Amino acid sequence: MSYDFEFKQLLRAYRNGVISQSTFESELTWLEAGAPTDGNGNGGGGFKAFGRTYSAVRLARPSPMTRASTLLTWATRRFPTMKNCSASPSA
Repeated sequence: MSYDFEFKQLLRAYRNGVISQSTFESELTWLEAGAPTDGNGNGGGGFKAFGRTYSAVRLARPSPMTRASTLLTWATRRFPTMKNCSASPSA
């Protein structure tokens, strides 16, 4: 992002009371120092989740296949009769 855009957003947040004066000053110091930012406000350190640091939020989310596999595993443990079920209707 450009310096002007980030400064305007920071000033807007301060004027609307979203951030305190000390936060505004510290963020402005980071901005003026030319510190890299990655869009989620942590100075370019990445997105932290589950004990790991990711470069983007989308990388921290499990894939749909992982979620489906986890759900299926949970369901077969919770409902043992599901192991015998099939997706197609029996005739």
